[in-house]
Amino acid sequence: MCIAAALELAKVAEDRGLKPDYLIPTMDDWEVFPREAVAVGMKAMEQGVARITMTRDELMKTATAKIKASRDLVQNMMKQGFIPEAPKT
Repeated sequence: MCIAAALELAKVAEDRGLKPDYLIPTMDDWEVFPREAVAVGMKAMEQGVARITMTRDELMKTATAKIKASRDLVQNMMKQGFIPEAPKT
């Protein structure tokens, strides 16, 4: 599953065009997270260790919705001052 995650990260970087200053996606590239979740989920199903099974499309839809909801919640909590912004480095 770790290899599936690493390969998906590489695919995302290739899809966006590898450059000296862009070798892997950043935490701000939120679209990466559902893609990686799907790659790992599909591998878990293939290996027989997943508790549930879904199609790739169902898994992408579910992962995208959950990750988007979580990001929205965190951003809202940051705006309201419940979560401080990370210091600039």
